[in-house]
Amino acid sequence: MNCERAEELFVDYMAGEISRTDAESLQAHLDECPKCAGKLAEMIRVREMVGQLSHPEPSPMAVNRVLAVAREEASVHILPLSCPEGSCKGFYRIFHV
Repeated sequence: MNCERAEELFVDYMAGEISRTDAESLQAHLDECPKCAGKLAEMIRVREMVGQLSHPEPSPMAVNRVLAVAREEASVHILPLSCPEGSCKGFYRIFHV
């Protein structure tokens, strides 16, 4: 395994969402590559630090602002563009009513 492939697997590895084969290959690479081992260790430390942050409740004013935006967005209607023979698949024009 090369460093690029190892780095692609870091997030899934930390979440325990990679195959046993990939986990074993990654671990073998980490045993041989101090650069990747250091990067993964740093990612784990950052995740742990973020997990320790407090999660403050939003102020009533912030809640009211979010609700106001949600109400405004609920009044938007999405209409399909007129495209010849479906050439604009997936694209929409937004109109405020």
